Amino acid sequence: MRYEQPLKKICPKSLGFDIEDGIIRNISFAGGCPGNTAGLGILAEGRDALEVARTLSGIPCGKKAASCPGELSKAIFKALGKRPPRKKTTALAAAGKAKAPDGAAGA
Repeated sequence: MRYEQPLKKICPKSLGFDIEDGIIRNISFAGGCPGNTAGLGILAEGRDALEVARTLSGIPCGKKAASCPGELSKAIFKALGKRPPRKKTTALAAAGKAKAPDGAAGA
């Protein structure tokens, strides 16, 4: 079944995806950073939807609490009829920020 979610807190205007037998497919974003959104789609494609939602939950975008991965996570939880976790669940979110490798542009 196809799920579409309008977005307000992040760069893309909306996102969409299919969930078939618990597997997420055909992830798309309208707008946003092309590399980021394409990468999210490729990494999540064909995986267990609940696992993807749990993995992406709570990831910030710089100093903003909302992010493309985090909003995708919320949309998946909603599509599955489940509540997102209250606490940040990823190692990146637990650290509070991402650090770029030496010599790379900072996040």
